Amino acid sequence: MKKFKKYLYVVLSIFFIMSYSGCTDLEEELYNEINADNFYQTYDDIAAGLARVYEHTSGGMRGGEGWWKLQELTTDNMCITTKGRHWYDEGKYAEIHGHSWNFMHGDMYSVWSGMYQGVGYANNFYNDLENVIEPKVGEFNITEADVKMFQAEMMVLSAVFHMNILEAFGQGVIVTPEMSGEERPVSSSAQEMFDFIEKTIKDNIGKLGNHVAGTQDEYYGRINQAAAATALVRLYLNAEVTTGQAKFSECKAECEKFIDGTYGNYELDDTWDLVWNYNNDKSKEIIWSYPGELNWLRLTYMRSNHYQAKYFFRSQYGGSSNGPHLQPSQATDGTFFADKYDLGSPYQRYYDGDERRVPMYIADDGSRQGMFLIGTQSVPGATWGGEPAFAFTSEEWKLTQGQDTLYHPDRVGRFSEIVIKWNESGDPRYQEIVNAHNFKYILTHATEEELKSVSSDKPEPGAGIMDGEENTGFRLNKYPLYPDVFTPGGGSWNSDLVAMRLTDIYYALAECELRAGNIAKAAELLDAVRIRYFTQKGADEAATREVKFAAGEIDDLREPPNSWYEATTETGNMSNYWSKASYVQNTGLLDMDEMLAEWGREYIGEGFRRMQLRRFGKFTTGRWWNKNVVTDLHYEIFPIPLRALNTNANLTQNPGYEGY
Repeated sequence: MKKFKKYLYVVLSIFFIMSYSGCTDLEEELYNEINADNFYQTYDDIAAGLARVYEHTSGGMRGGEGWWKLQELTTDNMCITTKGRHWYDEGKYAEIHGHSWNFMHGDMYSVWSGMYQGVGYANNFYNDLENVIEPKVGEFNITEADVKMFQAEMMVLSAVFHMNILEAFGQGVIVTPEMSGEERPVSSSAQEMFDFIEKTIKDNIGKLGNHVAGTQDEYYGRINQAAAATALVRLYLNAEVTTGQAKFSECKAECEKFIDGTYGNYELDDTWDLVWNYNNDKSKEIIWSYPGELNWLRLTYMRSNHYQAKYFFRSQYGGSSNGPHLQPSQATDGTFFADKYDLGSPYQRYYDGDERRVPMYIADDGSRQGMFLIGTQSVPGATWGGEPAFAFTSEEWKLTQGQDTLYHPDRVGRFSEIVIKWNESGDPRYQEIVNAHNFKYILTHATEEELKSVSSDKPEPGAGIMDGEENTGFRLNKYPLYPDVFTPGGGSWNSDLVAMRLTDIYYALAECELRAGNIAKAAELLDAVRIRYFTQKGADEAATREVKFAAGEIDDLREPPNSWYEATTETGNMSNYWSKASYVQNTGLLDMDEMLAEWGREYIGEGFRRMQLRRFGKFTTGRWWNKNVVTDLHYEIFPIPLRALNTNANLTQNPGYEGY
């Protein structure tokens, strides 16, 4: 079996190069197009059959398509603002931010079709194994046990796809390998879906292989026993939301088996960033990932960076789609939304001393700090491609013959409209900002009235999404984008895309303990993960802000840094900051609201926030930036897409969406 890994990833490299953008265009009769008897001629062909299922899985579940958007952009963590002439997209991002979607929304069909296409690929390969490959295993140099393990992988993958449907739509259809492509099954209830998913995982988990954590063994990048158990934990954790029946005791039991070593040698890494870095295939924390490799496998990145970010990263791979960013923690006039809303303000949720507050920077030797692009994006004295190594802004901030330095504020607003008025009125501040070559000038020289005039925190939910600019918002980069000179990084190609990690188990168990009233145990579990973030870099950033605040250089201690190179000029006491943030040392900090906030800190941008908010009763009732209302209860789940209804008359629309 060990040689199977080599074949699998050679084939995966072909699939990822050919279809990197993912698969969302579903044809109804897709699964009957290939004659399996003709296709499977060699061992390599089996690898190709398995690889095709995993290729779709990586794109459909963890890529930048509908699933991620519906799980993050509907919540208090992330958003995609309209930036000048970019990212309007018929107003769909305003709809999902403001909870005003209907069954015509394209991302909802993308999720429905993408998940069922994944089920189809898994079922198709399952049947090929059953009908074509198993009868002649000797010709392929594999055993019947290998075939059964591959089939178990396919069934667990199918269960995970079904679980995504359950979480998104609250119901669905159950599609199994024995069903024909012509069948149009009737809608199954949430409980029926749950029972199918649970039984499928339980029936197959014992047939799967055990991955040795931190290695590229034959189960690396594939569904293994630990991954199946993690899926079961997620199913139980969300059961009260999806079915109305709490399963926290079952969730706890499964988590405890995991931590006791039942599913392998997984352990938390010593540092917080190994799980995201170029060498994260060595992480013993990762349970399941989609492998990445320069010129071989998929590119791993978060689609959030500015088009010209290559100048800051000094990397040919630095440009991106300039789409998602953190929701703002500050209003346009600099006041803090944390003083107004209980939710949102993702950057300001991080404690002083936490390195994630430090502006991101990647050095030429591959070392990193932070994970958010904050403030001025420049590298004094460095060059890339013959140009100074700073990112050029665009559109609204072309104030000089060249372009001005890119600056990411933790605010959303059309600040350029203030500058236009300065120019039109002959205000001397216009020439001063031109000479300054930096957006931050407007934050310190515009009046409070001027700044409030471009407020994006509007009464109509979602309307503020229209008020972005090219430089709007802090940018999330959990996966580093390495400079060209650091060849082991391969840009960001060499980081594996994480699907499941040990922290999933620690946090799920902590929530179960907290719900049961065991605060001390929950605190212990959470602190085991959290302590790694309280580094010397984090302490230095916090100490620097304190000195600036005492000197009157900033008006509020929460004010974020203006650049990575100004952020840490002082030396802080790391243990002091940790002693204030530790749940073990401060058990009064940890309650259900804090647990929800901690889920948000740890999993920001990973595609889980919607279910976190639903589990804590905050998805439709919660208030945050540009969602200062309670939205209708039917928005807790998404509508069955119109295109799905048109192709299967046996489907039943969800309540509240029938009139659209």
